[in-house]
Amino acid sequence: MDNDEARRLLHAERERLQDLLGDSADDVVGQLDADGGAGGADAAKEIVDRELERSELRQLHAELQEVDAALARVDEGTYGLSEVSGEPIPDERLRAQPTATR
Repeated sequence: MDNDEARRLLHAERERLQDLLGDSADDVVGQLDADGGAGGADAAKEIVDRELERSELRQLHAELQEVDAALARVDEGTYGLSEVSGEPIPDERLRAQPTATR
């Protein structure tokens, strides 16, 4: 896979993740951390819902970091090479999972 195609795929994935996170994702995580719990009869459900949302946001942030790391590998000239064996990763795999490292 050439670097232009890799960058295009990675930037598309980055945009998709940023759309899912939204502009205020950091504020949401901060608010969830600050709230610390809910009151009333629905307290347990609200806590579970908040934990799920927090977990999902953290997962999206982790995926975004993987995209940024892959873009750095493109710049370094190591994108598309397995971090384990050093062998090329098949283009089909990179098209399906642009952040693949093995």
